[in-house]
Amino acid sequence: SEVVVRGTPASWAEGAKTVIGTALGEISRVWFTLACGRLTEVFYPTPDRACTRSLDFVVAGDRFASNPADDAVHRYTQVDDGVPLVAIASRDRAGRYRLERETVADPRSSVVLQRVQWFAHGQPRLYCVLTPHVDNRGDSNHAEVFEHLGVQVLTAHRAGVAVALACSQPWARCTAGLAGSTEAGDLRRHHALTRCRARAHGEVEL
Repeated sequence: SEVVVRGTPASWAEGAKTVIGTALGEISRVWFTLACGRLTEVFYPTPDRACTRSLDFVVAGDRFASNPADDAVHRYTQVDDGVPLVAIASRDRAGRYRLERETVADPRSSVVLQRVQWFAHGQPRLYCVLTPHVDNRGDSNHAEVFEHLGVQVLTAHRAGVAVALACSQPWARCTAGLAGSTEAGDLRRHHALTRCRARAHGEVEL
């Protein structure tokens, strides 16, 4: 199958973090940050080694594509003082949708969990965009979409460290693309994912 190698120069998410989180106990080896209503860096296996730049959601309708990080107003809530779980409610300024997420690090494994609910007018689609920066580098990441135990998993790895993204509901379509590539432009120009690749190498997006 085709492997695409190129991409735009790597960059990091905004430095002004609203939340820094980790799990209770010593089993989990992940730390995470939240900013602009989204999950930004996930750190593993130590808190100075980032594996991701950001996990974005894009809401796309027939005539628009909107990233809540840019287009929504965000409200953060700690659900319980004794539980390191943060809820984010993002409301689109144009009134087209509302996105709600709860984020927590699993104390039993090195996993960051998000429960996502969304509400919208009409029938738009919700897309998930993961930008890996494995082991503190946005370049030279190898991304791949593959099936594991009947579930499609979006992965990236470099230097012996890997990150994976899975969902409890089946993905409708998946791609391993490059920042600034045709796949990344699909959502902006066509408001849909029109082309899918199984692998990419460089500054990647899943």
